[in-house]
Amino acid sequence: MDNQYCALLFSILLILVFANLGRWLSYKLYLPMVAGEIFSGILLGPTFLRWIDLNQESIMFYKFDHLSAIFNFLGHISLIFLVFTSGLKINFDLVLKHKKETIYVALCSGLVPFVTGVLVCNYYPHLFDIPNGPFPPYSFSLFFGLALSISALPVIYKILIENNLAETSSGIIILSSAIIIDVVCWILFGLILEKTTAYESIKGFIFCLFLALFLLKTRKIFLRLIKLLKKKFLDKKISLNFCLYIVFGLAFSAEYLGLHSILGAFLAGVIIHSYFDDVDIKNTLHDFVFSFFAPFFFVTIGLKVSFLENFNNSLIIITLILATLSKLLGAFLGTYFSKIKGRDSLIISFALNARGLMEIIISTIALEVGLISATVYVALIIMAVLTSSISGAALRFLTSGKTKNQFANNKKVKTL
Repeated sequence: MDNQYCALLFSILLILVFANLGRWLSYKLYLPMVAGEIFSGILLGPTFLRWIDLNQESIMFYKFDHLSAIFNFLGHISLIFLVFTSGLKINFDLVLKHKKETIYVALCSGLVPFVTGVLVCNYYPHLFDIPNGPFPPYSFSLFFGLALSISALPVIYKILIENNLAETSSGIIILSSAIIIDVVCWILFGLILEKTTAYESIKGFIFCLFLALFLLKTRKIFLRLIKLLKKKFLDKKISLNFCLYIVFGLAFSAEYLGLHSILGAFLAGVIIHSYFDDVDIKNTLHDFVFSFFAPFFFVTIGLKVSFLENFNNSLIIITLILATLSKLLGAFLGTYFSKIKGRDSLIISFALNARGLMEIIISTIALEVGLISATVYVALIIMAVLTSSISGAALRFLTSGKTKNQFANNKKVKTL
């Protein structure tokens, strides 16, 4: 196929078809759908093609230099929208439902894995293939601790919905804890990516602090302004355009100030969730992102590296054990201090162990900027998929019989 435009269109078509086939297969096998999408990328990429001795990197995706540039661009746009939809699910009102329990669970389940990852990297650096990139030596340790600490709010929410837990007291604590962990991790990740001169770190911190204060102090003012605009100008189409202005505006602002654009996209999602009460607009954005950008992004993960050539058994096992045990221990300590016992403690601990989407996103960015090697990247991707699978299976088992929530108040409340 000599026509590059035809090759581009056919490549996009092939990605979407394989992604949906992978999602269907994952659904039948009770696996996270992201696992099927990544496997589809593996089939289309260098892992499978080299295994069957085809002397090429992938099926026409990178045959032309221009195609490679286009797919890299689409990958970055997909990443921005995926992070945006993650921020779109952030509801700070949930945190107020069970403040004490949320603080204990979020603090312990976030801090214990982070400290574990940093200490293991510092004392046993030979276990990891740490690249000699542009980042300071301690950046990898901080990132690995962050990778063990982060949760996956979209995946957790879906698991809770499937097990009828999203509107229970335990479900609210899980979601609100995941919100706090993910917000803190995204801000820290944005600072790590700065390559950290003192000036840039201070600048990034001030930017994040300013936006946080801006959200808290001006919410009522902007709500009134948006209601006024809705009455006079804003129909659904204009509201959707306004959302896109916020996404790209904040992504550009973060990138211009030396931070990664994903931090701006994440904050855009938080703002739109807080300021826009139009459920149809949010659903439209969510459906569009997960119909095109999400499958495109996850399939291209399998195209980035050869999973077979970078498959390190010991590193994968170590990463999975550290991630699972540290998260379960941290969450269990949080429930202990919150005086949550029995099955509810196990439900909270296993639910927060899911990494999924968030882990895959930060790992992909870290690989692209040279913070981690391909070997560590493969280990983190496999860990993300397995922890999500373990969490789903564990919650299905724990809720298989007639269960009573630890809290007396088990009535339905508005979640996300």
